[in-house]
Amino acid sequence: MLVLGLKHSSRGIDYAVVSEGSQYVSGGSVADSQGFTEEIERLTGLKTSDYDVVAVAEQDRIEVQGIRTVVLPMLPALAHAPWANDVTLDIKKEDPSYPYLIWIDIDDTATVLLAESADIVKAVHQMPEGSLNRLADLFSKTFEHDLLAAADLGDQYAMNLKRIPLERKLTAQALMDQVDEAQYDITPDTSDTVHAELESFRAYDTAAALIDAYSESVIARLIDQAHTLGVRSVMYSGPLVFNERFRVLLATQTEELGYELRLPPVDYADNEAFALAVYAEYFPV
Repeated sequence: MLVLGLKHSSRGIDYAVVSEGSQYVSGGSVADSQGFTEEIERLTGLKTSDYDVVAVAEQDRIEVQGIRTVVLPMLPALAHAPWANDVTLDIKKEDPSYPYLIWIDIDDTATVLLAESADIVKAVHQMPEGSLNRLADLFSKTFEHDLLAAADLGDQYAMNLKRIPLERKLTAQALMDQVDEAQYDITPDTSDTVHAELESFRAYDTAAALIDAYSESVIARLIDQAHTLGVRSVMYSGPLVFNERFRVLLATQTEELGYELRLPPVDYADNEAFALAVYAEYFPV
């Protein structure tokens, strides 16, 4: 069985191809144009007729002529993406440990989902303006750098930013407000070149501190929801999975508290077409 997943994104149309056993074959993004199928054929070396099924999201309704198309709910697909093995990209064939909680980012909203079964997934906690996407957008407008890329170059201890307490709403703006209040001195008596370099270091350190504070805020809320609902299995599926420090923090804290943890394959964490293709192959419609 060969499945093609398709999903609209800010990049155009994301695609992912998986074969029997949900083995990853290929994936990427193409322009959202009339000839997108021909471009996917060129990139993958697979003809449209090679696929057994095309998986698309309910809100997209992307059409590919001549192939059976299954229209899938996005939330269950996203909720099951972490069941892909991080090393082999095979789906774990044992039954998922229902119920479990999973944190996802969609646009500006961060959401904690409760997966009770393969097709019963519901939102139990939503944080408008609390997604990493929103934080990255605010950061880039201020510092003109990519948040995750800058964080890899910075020192999270250079700026004292704290996680947002559980009793407060988690918003990107609340974290950015801390940046405005923090002290980060740059010596004014320098050449323009040196000053520009120091400003870059400031952006890197700020990004690292923001990611650290945001990571702690995410982990605290995910574990708090798990404790409240009596769920022992937690997952995270979102762009923060690209940050190594977040993965270490999440793994350490969940292990200390006895929670089972799963993360999606890092290389495909931001490709929702992969989630659709995996879900269609793992739970055939």
